[in-house]
Amino acid sequence: LSLQPAVGVTIFLTKEDGATRSLVLSNLNYPSFSFSLPSSIDFSFYNNGNVDVVPRASVTLSDGDNIYQKGIANDGSLPIFPTQTLKLNTKLSSLKTPHLPGLYHLKVIYRPDGKDNFMTKVNNVIYIPWWLPLLLILILIFIWWQRRRIIKIFRKRKKILVDNSPQQKQSKIFISDITSTDDKK
Repeated sequence: LSLQPAVGVTIFLTKEDGATRSLVLSNLNYPSFSFSLPSSIDFSFYNNGNVDVVPRASVTLSDGDNIYQKGIANDGSLPIFPTQTLKLNTKLSSLKTPHLPGLYHLKVIYRPDGKDNFMTKVNNVIYIPWWLPLLLILILIFIWWQRRRIIKIFRKRKKILVDNSPQQKQSKIFISDITSTDDKK
């Protein structure tokens, strides 16, 4: 029994004359409403050109001024052949944690390898930190628990406002004038 070493290499030849490199981003799966930031994102690239392409992409989550997460897609340089789809799972690394609720932007900037013009797709995400609904529930429970005390405070304020109104003062003066003239008789 003898063993013979063998090496296999795949070589792609592309004729540049008439070659069309085209890439479409599809199936960007990211929720439009979120209580937490995910650690990865799934999306697909479709090659609608006539030669194989290697997609290059970067993903960022920002609020316009600050970048909170970022990732690089297809760091393994997987090619997509014409009329084929490549599904990618891109890991996102956290740079900061957003503490306030708001509208955040998920931006995917991509291009086929060998082309210089970038394409961009932006999805808006409403982010609400996990602690905000909990805080609102605690505030509502506190208000419900203190409702009688709160109602008494509002009734006292209303009574003070009514007692100090100009109409109330005039009626008190008028009533005291009538009683004083009756006493003289």
